[in-house]
Amino acid sequence: MNFYHGLRHFGRRVISLYPRDVEVRMEENLPDKAIFASNHLSFLDPLVMACYLDKDIYFIAHSGFEGTFLGSLISFGNNIILNGDMRVVFEQANERLKQGYLGIFPEGKRSFEGVGDFRKGVEKLARYTQSPVVPIAIQGTDEIWPIDRAFPNILYKGRIKLSVGRAIDCSQINLAEKAREEVLRLLSR
Repeated sequence: MNFYHGLRHFGRRVISLYPRDVEVRMEENLPDKAIFASNHLSFLDPLVMACYLDKDIYFIAHSGFEGTFLGSLISFGNNIILNGDMRVVFEQANERLKQGYLGIFPEGKRSFEGVGDFRKGVEKLARYTQSPVVPIAIQGTDEIWPIDRAFPNILYKGRIKLSVGRAIDCSQINLAEKAREEVLRLLSR
């Protein structure tokens, strides 16, 4: 069992311990390789994506997690840590796309309200790797593990929604903004 199969098994067990629904909506089949660009509400977002998209997803994470328990999990999963050298990050991303998918939160941080601006890094990454961007909208994870809490609220009984939009070709102009607009559209459904 590889890391991602183990993570999906563990994550689904953890999420199923609490009475909540997880709804996944896909507008089309996923391409063979892609960058998943999602809004970011909670530390649970990568776990929910990995568990319920049922794909090997390598996440790109902020270097602020190094030296923490979460940072150890990120490194163990062969994910990519932003270390300041974008050339190295892009090369690592290209290698990971040969093995699975990339997950990125283009806002650069978790959001208290709404969806922040998507940074241009997702656009540059898509062009460098010649990969489409698949917008993903996550809802409900912030109710389970709010941004201002150290631990999850295990009593929350609401719904988690994971909506997967249509792939956007890497040649699109203003790709980051188009991905953000698609996430907003998915959230409004």
